[in-house]
Amino acid sequence: MPAAAQYGEPQLIKAVTNDYNTAAKEEALERGFVWVDITGVSTYQLGSPGWIATDQLHPGDAQYAAWAEVIWDRVRGAWTG
Repeated sequence: MPAAAQYGEPQLIKAVTNDYNTAAKEEALERGFVWVDITGVSTYQLGSPGWIATDQLHPGDAQYAAWAEVIWDRVRGAWTG
């Protein structure tokens, strides 16, 4: 995200995010939750209209829609039987 630059170097932000995701995944799986990794889908359309919110820090509607598709693909079986 463009505005994330104010929080540190891209490599540091990526490392911290990866560490967080690793810990969150472990916690989720230990509790029997489904973990859905949205890392790849979060970046594949950078620069597309609506991908990033106007604050340049948060996801835009298009990115949220892409997340929803990835999440639904992963949990669909548990919800539809």
